[in-house]
This record gives sequence, structure tokens and C-alpha cells, in this order.
Amino acid sequence: MTLVGPPAHPPAALKDHHTLTPGNTPSTSAEGEESGDDIDLGQILEALRRRRRLAITVLALSTLIGFSVTVNERIRNPVFAGGFKLL
Repeated sequence: MTLVGPPAHPPAALKDHHTLTPGNTPSTSAEGEESGDDIDLGQILEALRRRRRLAITVLALSTLIGFSVTVNERIRNPVFAGGFKLL
């Protein structure tokens, strides 16, 4: 049995995408941080403030669904099902 590995040279489309050339290097700010990949927590909080009703609805709905699944699971498939007899 012969093991076949990946091709020696990737296709041209992948090669251009994965190689770093002076035209596609990530830009850096004066502090040395990448400017294109940063996640700004302030922007996320501002978006949640603007869509407060949607955020509260999603939170309430997910909590209600989780609570319902938990109660249903406890009723239909109890973990500690047993009995006892007094002597």
C-alpha cells in the first residue's frame, strides 16, 4: 500500500492567498498592533445599546428555552429515581 500525500505545489489561487508579499502584509499602527483584526468592545456595547430590545429578547428567550429543556429533562428522565420501604 502506498501513501499519497498532498501535492507538492498548491494551486495558484491558494498560493497567492497564503503568501505574504509587500502588497498584502497586515498594516500595523504606531503601537505595533494590527489594525484590521481588532475587536473593539466599545463598538459591540454600543450596538447592544442601540438594539436593547433585541438583546433583551434574545437573552430572555434563550434563558426560557434553557429552563424549559432542563425542567422537561428532569420530569421525563429523572436522574435519582428510586424507592424505599420502612421496616
